[in-house]
Amino acid sequence: MKLKIIVISIISLFAINNAYSKNKLDIKIFGGALIPQNSFAVFTQNKIINYFENDTILRSGSLKYVNSNTGYIVGISGIMNLTDDFKFTGSIEFHRINTFDNEIKKENNSLEFHPLNVFTTIIPISPGVMYYILDDKIGVYIKGEISYNMISYSMNYPIDDVQFDLPNSVSESRLGYSIGGGVDYFLDKVLVSLEYKLKNYNLIGKNTDEESKIAHLISIGFKF
Repeated sequence: MKLKIIVISIISLFAINNAYSKNKLDIKIFGGALIPQNSFAVFTQNKIINYFENDTILRSGSLKYVNSNTGYIVGISGIMNLTDDFKFTGSIEFHRINTFDNEIKKENNSLEFHPLNVFTTIIPISPGVMYYILDDKIGVYIKGEISYNMISYSMNYPIDDVQFDLPNSVSESRLGYSIGGGVDYFLDKVLVSLEYKLKNYNLIGKNTDEESKIAHLISIGFKF
């Protein structure tokens, strides 16, 4: 389903580009690094985890979050002039945090009895506005976006016969925002763009015990 959304969005952006070429709608393809500011896990810190074998609880412990590893982003956006200084941007992106290292600790003890790997995937759909402080051969801009974020988590256990009372996958949607800026530079007929954004994925819609999911995004893009 998510792959279909990405494919349809890419086709739509190219179709709009052809239809509104006179209005200077540019297509930008980009990718880069995602650096989480905090843990992205969906589960609460105080949850007690049970380890089963043949439907019998052998051990209990609490989930300990170590940290979120650096991930990556890829995306495509359409950019249209509103005025000489302001531009509208609309984008769809794919964010992936490759592994999320967790440990299950024994109750009342710091000893680990099993690791977990959680993979986080986020698809933000984001409209926004760019303001160009400088727009010449070198462009300098600031940018703000709101985003609808489709977030999913998938989990695996390094040992195949281990069973925990945790779901293998979780999906949720949240509203968030991003603020940042970037620099454009014309290289022959292609505009190269270096951009930084601070992104909050769950400003609106998060659960009571859910921490803010914030990340730093650094990307390089090519505008055609």
